[in-house]
Amino acid sequence: MRSAQRGVLALLRRALSRAVRRPSLLPRLAAGPRGLKRLWGACCGVLLAVTPGALPSAAAQTASTAQTNDPRGRLASARDEFERGFHLAYEGRWAAALAAYERSERLHPHPLTTYNIALCEQALRRNTRARRAFLRALTESRRGIPMRGKEADAWMRVGAIERELGRLRLTIEPADAVIRIDGRPLEGDVGGGAQGTLVAGTLPAGPGRPPPAARFEVLLDAGRHEIELSRPGFVSRRVPWSAAAGATGAFTLTLAPAPRSERAQRMFYAGASVAGLGALGLITGTFFGARALVLKGEASKHCNSKSKCDADGVDTYHESQASADIATATFFPGLVLAGAGTGVALAADRFPSLWAGSSPEVRVTAVVGQNGSFLALAHAW
Repeated sequence: MRSAQRGVLALLRRALSRAVRRPSLLPRLAAGPRGLKRLWGACCGVLLAVTPGALPSAAAQTASTAQTNDPRGRLASARDEFERGFHLAYEGRWAAALAAYERSERLHPHPLTTYNIALCEQALRRNTRARRAFLRALTESRRGIPMRGKEADAWMRVGAIERELGRLRLTIEPADAVIRIDGRPLEGDVGGGAQGTLVAGTLPAGPGRPPPAARFEVLLDAGRHEIELSRPGFVSRRVPWSAAAGATGAFTLTLAPAPRSERAQRMFYAGASVAGLGALGLITGTFFGARALVLKGEASKHCNSKSKCDADGVDTYHESQASADIATATFFPGLVLAGAGTGVALAADRFPSLWAGSSPEVRVTAVVGQNGSFLALAHAW
């Protein structure tokens, strides 16, 4: 192609040099409509020869965009990608063939395309992904899209893959910790296995997810893996584990609580103290509230229907009112203090990193006002 470009450029230089030596050549060439067409055609021919593929690539790009928006065009593009994947797989280029089949599936999903994706994954020794793709192809086939006699082979390959997978029976503590293997979250098994079975290696890399229960089984590809377990307030763990083909392993993975900093520890004790004070207020308020109800009932026995009471009834009624005031002054502040103290203590225990920094200050102050006395909780962040 470069030699052709050089030849065209040489011809162009010769023509220009002849035109310079013979100025009458250009007017004769350009004279009339035919001359203009010849001149325009010669210029376009030189441009196409000098920049090969420029216009065809633009046209191909326009055609490709049109095909993507047109259902028939999408089907044709999917067929082209499918054929490209077939030839790449025939050459043993499984990763490139997988990419081509995935592009074909995005354009036009079909069970045969999914089946070929599974073949590529199996050739790449990613058996959990291959198993999922085979099962997905079989599911799509049951919905009415035929696989052209590949169902039996797909089931046979699923069975062969399951015999090569490693199995790990895990027990984790605490049960609400999140887990991932090789930097990928686990996926629920779609193969109809035991309830609570998870599969590793099928999802993209990302944060871990909590398992459905504290005890569960994981299907993995044979080989070396890294299991990561984490939870806020606990020290994360990473454990290497080698899965043998067809073998089953089991162990328990336990997280230790993260050590609290000095400030977090102070916050925990401060919150616990405030919660205890609030609990005392709740107990006191409950006691005096019940006493006020009892005294009110006794006072009503010394009063007639017109609310006129004797001396004992009046004294008992005043005692019930005093008990009610004490209950009000202690129960509701105690409720607030118990809730606030419990929240601070739980936050210091579960999220110790929130308390990094200067030492906290928690103050409980008794305030006496016109409407009564109450307790105030102040915290310096």
